[in-house]
Amino acid sequence: MFATDFNPATALAAVKCPRCGILGLVESDDTAHHAASERDRHMPRVHINPSVYCRCLACGLEAQYPACLDD
Repeated sequence: MFATDFNPATALAAVKCPRCGILGLVESDDTAHHAASERDRHMPRVHINPSVYCRCLACGLEAQYPACLDD
């Protein structure tokens, strides 16, 4: 099923971090995402469009939402 009005940035506050489980991710940008270390960058198995770069303030994970939920 596809939602024609899906906006991933509006859903980030209700998303749990896939690494530490803390509720609430914040929007990031491609510069911060690509500058993150390999350890802190989530590499999704799928690419979803639209998506948004996001970060967990608790553990420092950089990811793309909603693709980070593929695990």
